[in-house]
Amino acid sequence: MVAVLAAVALGAGPAAAQVAQTPAVAAGSFVSTIYSPAGHNCLDVPNGTQDINANLIGAACTSSPEQLYTFIPETDPNNGLAGYILVNHASGLCAVKFRFEVRQADCVNENPIWSSHIWRLLPVDPATQKYLLEPTYVGATAAGRCMGTGTGTIVPTPFCDPTDATQIMVISGIGTGAA
Repeated sequence: MVAVLAAVALGAGPAAAQVAQTPAVAAGSFVSTIYSPAGHNCLDVPNGTQDINANLIGAACTSSPEQLYTFIPETDPNNGLAGYILVNHASGLCAVKFRFEVRQADCVNENPIWSSHIWRLLPVDPATQKYLLEPTYVGATAAGRCMGTGTGTIVPTPFCDPTDATQIMVISGIGTGAA
């Protein structure tokens, strides 16, 4: 599914233009911030860094490219679970679950896409656009670990819990079909 396009062709800013490739935008893709009501912050790539393995953080919401993600539909080749790869607009890299952090990684040159790069949106309250984000990877360090907010950090939680406010994320672009 992952085809190659120049970042500039997507109309990305100067920082993203330095990224050689980003995944193609597929039908069903949409653009959104990932907002944590509990943390009062958005998933953010610090300073738009293109450093692979940079930890993602929670920062005051600005809707800047560092906080915008294209959600691209993808199916986990290992277990058949459907989800999305989350491509940041500033870095052109994907949000991935890595051990005990949520980091960014190269999702273009992975063939097949790694399971830790694909996130399922588990509905909490779709009417208010609230979801849990769970990696489709079901290995020992990821099983049931939803994205959650820590103190300024974004971390995988010990387990997915729709009653844990730190795990609930607002995905405002869902259903818009605008990518």
